[in-house]
Amino acid sequence: MLLTTIVLPNTGVRVSLPLYRMVLNSNRIKNGRGVLPDIEVRPSSAYIKGNIDAKLEKALEIIRIKTSAAKN
Repeated sequence: MLLTTIVLPNTGVRVSLPLYRMVLNSNRIKNGRGVLPDIEVRPSSAYIKGNIDAKLEKALEIIRIKTSAAKN
């Protein structure tokens, strides 16, 4: 894929931009969804109020379960 890099004049930040869009399967039905997750973590008002990252907590839970299973 060809990328061009530009430098923003005021900040000096470098940004890479693709020169074209790649379409893998143009015949596929467009349903407005991207890749569906293997494990869904829904937002909850309790997590939001508690400033808790539900996705991070779920990932850590999975890691703990797999680590404890590997030890046994």
